[in-house]
Amino acid sequence: MKLSRVISDKIGNIEKILGEMKSVAVAFSGGVDSSLLLKLAHDMLRNNAVGIYIDSPLQPKRERLLFEETIKLIGCDIIKKPVDILDHKAFKENPTDRCYFCKHFIFDVIMQIAQNEGYSYVADGSNHDDLKDYRPGAKALKEKGVRSPLREAGFTKKEIRELSKFYGLPTWDKEALACLATRISYGKEISKRKLQMIDMAEEELVNRGFINVRARHYDDTVKIEVDKKQIDKLSDNKNRSEILTIMKKIGFRYIIIDPEGYRTGSLNES
Repeated sequence: MKLSRVISDKIGNIEKILGEMKSVAVAFSGGVDSSLLLKLAHDMLRNNAVGIYIDSPLQPKRERLLFEETIKLIGCDIIKKPVDILDHKAFKENPTDRCYFCKHFIFDVIMQIAQNEGYSYVADGSNHDDLKDYRPGAKALKEKGVRSPLREAGFTKKEIRELSKFYGLPTWDKEALACLATRISYGKEISKRKLQMIDMAEEELVNRGFINVRARHYDDTVKIEVDKKQIDKLSDNKNRSEILTIMKKIGFRYIIIDPEGYRTGSLNES
């Protein structure tokens, strides 16, 4: 596989950025973007780069399962820190800018660890495409002085996936997984029980071969989204019957199958 001239030039950009930073703690989630950033930082800075992984109830189980495989391949040191974001009252109340409060809370922890360990900068995996979307969490990162080397170097999501594949990272074709709180309607309190129900529901669907899965939580109702190409499979009599039974065992009283399939931001439509 040969990299395009555009990506090669952007690799040069990020190497320059990381070189000027000298030492960096990468906020590592195990996702596509942060995995590539940690790989590049480790290759460039070696022992002057570290990943900081925040283990919280917001992460889907399937996200955590890929964590060890990715870290082993990158070969970088990781600091793992358990954090219960539900201790943060403003976040738990679930306002429209919940991501702002979440990022503030989590990056306070990350920056304290980085400072204690002697790293000059904290960096996250935001990319150039993120500039097109409404991201209240980005405001918190800016306020705290968190760097985003992939975005600064001009990397798009597509280019990040291409470069990740080139390096053999297992995350290169990983589906986008926003935190579990994004399945709960604004204004509805976020609880550990709700997050567990969502995670269990999505895990069952993934185990049945569905992709781009979302279990949107509406009190006693779950609205299921899967990839548009798999809606017929989801609506198949046998699958539908088994899934309805499972969702009720998890604790949902009513189950809705979204005929439009997965799409980002669909919770905001209701």
